[in-house]
Amino acid sequence: MTAYLALTPALEEDALLQTLLKCAMQVVAAGGAGLTLLDLRKRKLVFRAAIGDGAEGIIGREVPLKGSRHGLAFATGEVQNDTPLYTGIEKATRAHFRNVLVAPCRSRGRRRHH
Repeated sequence: MTAYLALTPALEEDALLQTLLKCAMQVVAAGGAGLTLLDLRKRKLVFRAAIGDGAEGIIGREVPLKGSRHGLAFATGEVQNDTPLYTGIEKATRAHFRNVLVAPCRSRGRRRHH
């Protein structure tokens, strides 16, 4: 895991996100990982990065703030671990997610989500 944590200022944003997702996958022994960010204009969470199982075609997909585990984690600030509430991503990407672990995080005092 030490190799994944060797971050440098020259690391590009996409490479950094991929590295963070790899670390998250290893910590929870997951087959895939994704990162959603809040789009303030749309008031939706949007997948910004993804790797592993279910990652194909997920970048740019929107997740509603209401009626989704991602939205619930964002609203409460608490980790969510259960079956998906929102199946729109599964339909769009033709993937099946049995369980999701969603952990919100903050950046500069603002809540972010992954």
